[in-house]
Amino acid sequence: MKKLITALLFFSFCFPIYAQWERPYYDIFAVCLLIKDGNIYAGKNGVSRTTDGGQSWNLFNNGLPNVANRFQVNRMYNFNGIIYAGLDTMGVYILPDGGNTWSQRTTGLPANVTVKSFAGYSTVLFAGTDKGVFKSTNGGGLWNLSGMADTMVVDLIFRDNILFASNYSAGVKVSSDLGQTWKNASNGMTGTKWAFTFTNTPNYLVAGTSDAKIYRTSNNGTNWEQCYSQSPANNAIYSLKYALNRLIAGTAQGIFYSYNQGATWLPMNDGFPPNTEMRSDAIVISTIKVFAAPTNGVYQRPLSQLTSVTSSTAELSNFELKQNYPNPFNPNTVISYRLSVAGDVSLKVYDLAGNEVAALVNEKQNAGSYSVTFDAGKYNLSSGVYFYKLKTENFSDTKSMILVK
Repeated sequence: MKKLITALLFFSFCFPIYAQWERPYYDIFAVCLLIKDGNIYAGKNGVSRTTDGGQSWNLFNNGLPNVANRFQVNRMYNFNGIIYAGLDTMGVYILPDGGNTWSQRTTGLPANVTVKSFAGYSTVLFAGTDKGVFKSTNGGGLWNLSGMADTMVVDLIFRDNILFASNYSAGVKVSSDLGQTWKNASNGMTGTKWAFTFTNTPNYLVAGTSDAKIYRTSNNGTNWEQCYSQSPANNAIYSLKYALNRLIAGTAQGIFYSYNQGATWLPMNDGFPPNTEMRSDAIVISTIKVFAAPTNGVYQRPLSQLTSVTSSTAELSNFELKQNYPNPFNPNTVISYRLSVAGDVSLKVYDLAGNEVAALVNEKQNAGSYSVTFDAGKYNLSSGVYFYKLKTENFSDTKSMILVK
């Protein structure tokens, strides 16, 4: 299996491929996607699942309400091994790790509540709904109101232990005490200021808004800067993901991506029908593919196609961050880099969500070449894509690596 994945990656990186989205299975539709243990779950009028990389899908509705075409799964979230599904007017359902039957978890939630999003930290889970933010400390067994009562909260995300929430239509709010208190954090945003979606990158928290703009913040919401203005007028940003040093945006006019933390954007819509519209949390990334769920089906393309544009920061002379070797790896790999001047050096590893996994270097170093061994076994990491970032006073670059167990 490892040799097969390595061969596929080598072929994809070294030989040109006509890059486009493909739709191998025409009977599956979704507004949200989730990947867990290599399986992909698609939610819309119920849940479907694929165990073969998107080639075939099967209904996975055991335990969900038997009211076909009357409810919608808006979001699915993997928290401590349990999948949480947020439904229109029917609250929260859970799927235990390895389980085959969904169970309702709505105690404490208002009647007919619509759940739009989730975010978790340690053992505390939050749900964003059309009636505010709710909090559970026992896996959804009991929910309590945690702020913004009777307010639509479309998305939630943690960064640096701070919880961010979309606050229709007043912008973004943050809580640094696990939902006990909230404050406004929309400075720099203009227009309607309603954040549909968030994602983390190593440098920024990024927000996509209902008025076709993308903002980023490097100081946890104290200030935001606009970094996206190419979307057609009035086309909202519905979905954001970060992978392989690429920021991916799903919009009302297809998908765009950025290779430089949102400074510039390129379309990635080849293979989509005209005017393809993305909705909700509709992009997921496996070790070798990107899956997207616009309103007309579920599409896929090789993950390696996102690496066709080189990061401009790597062009700085005499500084260099090299590709790790071996890659894919298990459990050890070597990361090498070159410094042109002495200074403070940081080399860190991040997961797909932008969470720091390991700090490999954090010290002052002289000019010269260096190599560091990253042992994934020390951190109990699962198979997947990870990123390593080298940062000095005058240079910053990020590359991806793949752990295959």
